[in-house]
Amino acid sequence: MSSTLLTSLAVLVTVVAGTDIAACGETPTPAPTLAPTLAPTLAPTLAPTLAPTLAPTPTPTAGPCELANGTAITMAWGNNYVSRCDGCIRNSKYPGAVVFDTTTPNPKSVWTVVHTDVAGDFAFKSENGMYLARCFNCHKNDGLDSAFAYISDWSSTKDAQWTCMDAGNGRVALRNSASSKFIGVCNNCASTNPYFPYTAFVKEPVGDWSAQYTITKVPK
Repeated sequence: MSSTLLTSLAVLVTVVAGTDIAACGETPTPAPTLAPTLAPTLAPTLAPTLAPTLAPTPTPTAGPCELANGTAITMAWGNNYVSRCDGCIRNSKYPGAVVFDTTTPNPKSVWTVVHTDVAGDFAFKSENGMYLARCFNCHKNDGLDSAFAYISDWSSTKDAQWTCMDAGNGRVALRNSASSKFIGVCNNCASTNPYFPYTAFVKEPVGDWSAQYTITKVPK
């Protein structure tokens, strides 16, 4: 076959192919462009939330009238202690007058707390087993309620029972359950007391400075 004939056939094939593509109206479809695959985003790891550290709850301080049954105590008016004193007041009806005769605690100024059957009320037993009590006209010329340690059974009389009241500043006042008056200090009130000027009388109103005491627990 001559070269001229081959050239003519090549031209014809090219024309026919172009005519078919144009006739069909087709456009070559390009290969799709794939979106890149993203790495997964991890949620941030949160630090654990710690519970707040709470300050410890302070232990409440017991009030001066919170006295356990059987507690040994002293009661001081200023620097002078409430004490039992036999024979300190002449011609008294009973021994065991209550006076403020010492600035140094001794066995006669130690009292044992005894709970009564009334909440907040106490009896106070001296070292000889007698109880602090109100005593009317128990020594000559007083004409008042004085205080003696002379009752052997606190439950036998309200005179030997006392209500403890918080007087503030760590002090207490003791109200007699029979008379509702407070035991207090009286200077030179017992005319037959030749030894100590300060004796105990049950006559003071609440709040009076002479009827307030500091209670101290005595270690056993």
